[in-house]
Amino acid sequence: MADKIQASEFNHAQRKAISRLVISEPLCSMPGVGQSTLDQLVLWGIIVQDGQHRHGQPTYKLTDEGNRVREALYKSNSLPR
Repeated sequence: MADKIQASEFNHAQRKAISRLVISEPLCSMPGVGQSTLDQLVLWGIIVQDGQHRHGQPTYKLTDEGNRVREALYKSNSLPR
């Protein structure tokens, strides 16, 4: 999948979540990203839940596939800044 990634396959919130997840992050650290966005990325195998933040929120990180997707989006200059 990652070798044929098109930016149009991901909406802005999904690209924002992918760009933020360089390290394990809770949802509260990703303004403009909703739980439904993270749930969709989990379903696609792009991210996984990775424990809990100190305030009890689940944290998420990129899977190997997610890292390939992030790299492809980065190369196509499609990640939000």
